[in-house]
Amino acid sequence: MPKEKAGPGSESRRASDTIVTQLRSKIMTLELEPGRMVTEAYLADLLNCGRTPLREALQRLSQEHLITAVPRRGVAIAELSVLDYIHLVEAENGISLLVGPLAAQRVTDEQLGRLTATLEASRRANARRDFVAYVELDFEYHRQIAEATGNRYLVDALSPLHRLLTRFTFLGIRSAGSAEGVIEDHQRVFEALSSRDPDAARQALELHHENARQRVRSAL
Repeated sequence: MPKEKAGPGSESRRASDTIVTQLRSKIMTLELEPGRMVTEAYLADLLNCGRTPLREALQRLSQEHLITAVPRRGVAIAELSVLDYIHLVEAENGISLLVGPLAAQRVTDEQLGRLTATLEASRRANARRDFVAYVELDFEYHRQIAEATGNRYLVDALSPLHRLLTRFTFLGIRSAGSAEGVIEDHQRVFEALSSRDPDAARQALELHHENARQRVRSAL
């Protein structure tokens, strides 16, 4: 059978997907500074893209709470405030402490293999001090743990929270000059999952969250 032709909106969707990825990276790694106001014209020039896919991308990033549209002025990059961090951590912790024990009970050998690969990639990124690559791997590591629960609703709940927390993670490891402490936390979580021990998984995640709070407090 002949292949179906892409619909008229597919090209625009692919373009907006690329713009979302590029802008999200610039926001997550603080290249676009928290609180900064930027115009659509500036972003279109920065990314060498058209206005239509850019607007589609901005709508999606607004839904992720990474930007706020300001009528007649452009968009504001989300602030990095202590209060925002506290609220994000409260939400993320509550869900993660359910995810950890469930993942320990349900994780498969194949999923443990993927977690191992992500940990190794994280170590390599940290060794070359590529913190931009590292924070994406950090996000992926937590997403894989959520997927190990087999509960897509938990994955859907945690992913946007982790996206927002990525900026704080980047700030903390950039300030420390290394992600070694985070990787050690991730290794402890991995060992708990590997042993299929729900209590150990909960404790490892609690320690990880507390260490993360200390790193971010020092950087803010």
